[in-house]
Amino acid sequence: LLIKTYESLGWTGAAEQARQKAAAVDPGRFAGEGPSENPIASARAAMADKDFSRATGILRSALAATPRDANLLVELADATVATNGFSFSSEANQLLSDALALNPNHPKALWLAGTAAYRAGDLDTAATHWQRFLKVVPPQSEEARIVAGNLREIGAAAPTAIPTSQTAPTTATATGSRVDGSVTLSAELMHRAGADATVFVFARSADGMPLPLAVRKYRVADLPLTFSLDDSMAMAAGRNLSSADTVVIGARISTSGNAIAQPGDLEGVSEPVEVAAAHDLNIVINREIQ
Repeated sequence: LLIKTYESLGWTGAAEQARQKAAAVDPGRFAGEGPSENPIASARAAMADKDFSRATGILRSALAATPRDANLLVELADATVATNGFSFSSEANQLLSDALALNPNHPKALWLAGTAAYRAGDLDTAATHWQRFLKVVPPQSEEARIVAGNLREIGAAAPTAIPTSQTAPTTATATGSRVDGSVTLSAELMHRAGADATVFVFARSADGMPLPLAVRKYRVADLPLTFSLDDSMAMAAGRNLSSADTVVIGARISTSGNAIAQPGDLEGVSEPVEVAAAHDLNIVINREIQ
């Protein structure tokens, strides 16, 4: 049941871990089971191999036969996002909208739709999707913890019973990747930032994908500050520090508290650095975003 639950949500890594544990106890249990059994499994296998075009082809063919399948719509949206460099196209957004019209409580659709809205700067819609997501997944799951953290980062209501990285470190903190350093504000810009303004410290993949791999929030009054970012601070499952080889570490001051960068925000970023070597970095906030 645990395996099927993970698979229905689209979290194949967790499903595979559960499958391997069960197979170790009963090696014959999963004999003959493989991706060829259904198009979603085949598409996910292609996604795992980073063959996104094959994944989208498999899913488009399946949708042609069963166009009102919410699971297929969500998987195709996910594959389309990956094909477009993890950017949400109008097609991906429409696929998610169609999936939610068929199943308003589809966990993966809610997660992705919330992420799409966040990326578009529509924080109210992002909050609506993510809050609904938390109502349909186990409250102590890793996915619930990440989404609850996302809601708190954008200033939206999140259940206090769900721990976040800053209240309950998870196994990822101890075993996953971590980067650390300090943040200072240049003397020339000190007069531009009030003590209560929000400071976002973040790590992004150096390949240009905008969704942060990890993010943490402070206040200007905390500057200069030391920081540590790890896998438990990811905003999306599977998109964490351990998923990247090279990253850019940055800090941004937002007077509005908006998680999306706005003109007038103050920012400083590092040069691309390998995750394994990203320690004792010194980030200087020294420019205004135009």
